[in-house]
Amino acid sequence: MSLSAPSSSPTKRSLKCSMEGMLDYGVKKHEYYDEINWSTWMVGVGRLPRRVIREYKDDGRLRLLVGKLCMIIGSNIHYFGPRQLSNIVHGWGKIGREWDVDGVMVKAMKEVTGESTGDIPTWCNEDTSPITISNICWATAKLDLPFPVPSFFRHIDSLSHVLFSPPFEPQSISNVIWSAARVNEHHGFLPNERYDGDTMHVKIPRIWEAMEENAVEFTERASPQSISVVALACYKMGVDCEKLFGAIDEQADRLVQRDSMQAVSNLVYAVYKGGYKMEKLNQKIELLDGDEFLGNSTLTASQCQSLSNLCWSISRLSIPASSLFRSINDNAELVLEKNAGQGISTIAWAFAVLDDVFWAKHRHGIESHDFFQAIDDDIERIYPLLSLEGLSNLLYAAATLDYEMPSLLKVFSSNISDIKKIGPGDGRGLSNISWYLAKTGHYDAGFFSLLEKNKAQLMNDDTTNGKVFLSFAWSICLLLACEKHESLLRDMWDKILLLRESRESLTKVELTMALQVYTTAGVYLSTPLTEPSSEFLEEMKVQATSTKISGSRGQDEVMGYTEILNVGRVEEEVSPWTIDSLAPALSDSDVKFLSIDAAIVSEKLAIEYNGPGHFLTTWKGEDGGKRWRKAKRKARDIVQGKERVEERKWKKIVRSEGGIDKVMEGLDDDDKFGKKKLGWFEFEEVEDVEEEDGGEGGDWRRDEFTLVENGVTKYKKKILSELGWNLVSVPFYEWAEMETEIEKEMYLRRKFEEATGKECKVEITEIEKKKEEEEERDRER
Repeated sequence: MSLSAPSSSPTKRSLKCSMEGMLDYGVKKHEYYDEINWSTWMVGVGRLPRRVIREYKDDGRLRLLVGKLCMIIGSNIHYFGPRQLSNIVHGWGKIGREWDVDGVMVKAMKEVTGESTGDIPTWCNEDTSPITISNICWATAKLDLPFPVPSFFRHIDSLSHVLFSPPFEPQSISNVIWSAARVNEHHGFLPNERYDGDTMHVKIPRIWEAMEENAVEFTERASPQSISVVALACYKMGVDCEKLFGAIDEQADRLVQRDSMQAVSNLVYAVYKGGYKMEKLNQKIELLDGDEFLGNSTLTASQCQSLSNLCWSISRLSIPASSLFRSINDNAELVLEKNAGQGISTIAWAFAVLDDVFWAKHRHGIESHDFFQAIDDDIERIYPLLSLEGLSNLLYAAATLDYEMPSLLKVFSSNISDIKKIGPGDGRGLSNISWYLAKTGHYDAGFFSLLEKNKAQLMNDDTTNGKVFLSFAWSICLLLACEKHESLLRDMWDKILLLRESRESLTKVELTMALQVYTTAGVYLSTPLTEPSSEFLEEMKVQATSTKISGSRGQDEVMGYTEILNVGRVEEEVSPWTIDSLAPALSDSDVKFLSIDAAIVSEKLAIEYNGPGHFLTTWKGEDGGKRWRKAKRKARDIVQGKERVEERKWKKIVRSEGGIDKVMEGLDDDDKFGKKKLGWFEFEEVEDVEEEDGGEGGDWRRDEFTLVENGVTKYKKKILSELGWNLVSVPFYEWAEMETEIEKEMYLRRKFEEATGKECKVEITEIEKKKEEEEERDRER
């Protein structure tokens, strides 16, 4: 019987015919097969795609033939030569153990690997070809046998000189190394751990030694996939290969390509886990052309998974791969289309982690508006794909980047009852969710009821640290739900104090949160929380107030114009809590983090300049985001000369040719943060762009994205209202639109009159005089 491999792109019909032909022929002739017939037949089956083989899962003919073959090998292994044996077991590896009949495949593999007797298999000797060794090792690992094979790999390790015999075959070597790592992983052997049954742990020290000696030649000749497999196995087996990774670094330009996305993902993951310094690889990824790497075609599910893993590793290595993440943002639908829930949340988490990296390196954040809006637009499909961990990571990312995600909030609230039980280790994920609710200022009764019901599990979980309990307590206080969940709050606070006694460290931000919990609960509960130690209380106070918060340019302007309005004596950095004796144990300096920018105390009038940090980005409309992303891509193609401009012309916001850095020149951090939050910071208005569907054009960016107050701002406003204070609130984006002095004065006058119901005392003649002076200057210019 002569069989050939399927063509590179066979039709489903031709593949099915190939399978039918092999089955029919095999059933008729298998009694007369010799070792060559069996080998050829199994090679033919193994070369067919798994999707075709799966269609025949319940076909008795295939089970009959595979079962017959397993029994022959199990009792007559000497009957097959090494090459035929490797072809057969390699085919088994392709079809999987689900085709095993009564465990005969497993019994046969015991004979093949020599584990049944402990002796060296008859086929395993110095005359065996590297390809044969590679195929059998690969099948041994791929079948996930229910028994470890340490003695088998010791025999393989003794043949390291055969594997590396010049000119060696890199793929054969990588298959052997991958197989050893896979067997260890399958049986729970992790890197750098010792076991009581250490002899069961697969080790291949001679092969690793030979790899180090031949590292340069291996990396020059091996495919990106083979190199990444070896790099990943190096980490998984706890092996230190400095020469190998040094040689890999030299091949960075060749390795980082779109057609080897999985290899790049595995390689960067291995670099992070192994702690290797790869300057050229890191630089290649940082400068990677994201549009070229992603391409314009649809990503497969496998590529989506590789991309999400790559993003995770890049974020852990803190590589500012701006082009890659910009392209992910610009091609959000492409990335989300076939991505699993965990992959989507992983990319979102990477955006959040890298945002600080971009601020540190470029003094601006990462572009992510379109990606998060696309998730929110498609949340009905995505939400069921998310595990608790995935949901937690997605909400953590949204909170970190200050996105409200209105559709996600709605779906989460309506599905919270689906979380029936909390298991060990779930506390961290739930704390991320509670932190998101607090950051957005959304109280969800169902979520906090879930915490109440599972309080015992959370309190007794050894994997949960004080930061988790602090997040729960802070959320309850920031949402001003202290009285609703008093018992839960008290237990969480006591747990924080208990863990603090064991010297669990808290960051400055966390110490500020702890002081806010203690203070807020003291005001809203009839009985204060358990008093912390004097040392801990002092540390909270010192850390919470140690950094002087300087006012932004906008805040300084507002305070200056307030004096012109003659509304009373303005005091800066005032805390209504201490003025009204609600927190008598604390001084003004202790609750400085709760203070307002300025106040006219005698009138109980608070004045707040709300900079970008007071807001979340959200969006309007059900399909506006999709229209915007589609039009933006078209607009960019037109500007870059990739598409012809039609007759209709209209304005659209597209990327500035000077790049983000040029747009950011001359802006202070507060202005940069504000522009980032509204999605303006990387765009400018450009003429000659037509909407794809022929509709009316317009400044969609300003219409689609809007800002809402975040949880901290809502918290402060509610407290002021309960204390009987009036509030003059000046959002940064409204103030930025006031261009002249007269506009700014009139704007503040209107704000004060709305807050107090009183007319400001500023003389209108003064305003008119300033207006005339400005008009005169304009005429002179």
